[in-house]
Amino acid sequence: RQWIHSLDESVSNRPSVLGLPSNAEIMLRTRHSHDVVRQLMRLQVDVADVITAEDEAEEDEDGDDGATSTESGGGGAPAWMKEIWETASAQWLPALPDRAELKELPRKKDSIKNPLFRALNREALIGIGTLKHILNTRRVV
Repeated sequence: RQWIHSLDESVSNRPSVLGLPSNAEIMLRTRHSHDVVRQLMRLQVDVADVITAEDEAEEDEDGDDGATSTESGGGGAPAWMKEIWETASAQWLPALPDRAELKELPRKKDSIKNPLFRALNREALIGIGTLKHILNTRRVV
């Protein structure tokens, strides 16, 4: 044990001490970056396939002469983004309460001493702030 602690850190931190090649850390990072790039490429291919299929279907139905989704008001967004936006607009956003419906908890003289009140009040304030953020973002989008 003393022998291990007496080793110089520059020696003990080398991968060759464990029988690994000297560039083991670089090899791990390279492999990880290749995995990330492969996943991004797969995502792009999947999205491109979906967009291409939808564009071809729209051209067949409309008979237009190659108008892109950007020109037709789609903004060039992938199909999955359009689908999420449609679902959110039709189902989720109408289910949200109005700002006036959410109010802070009424404070009384002794209520601040109650830990349960403080916890619920904190959660209510966070919920009100989140709702305001969602409603403001919806207007921007």
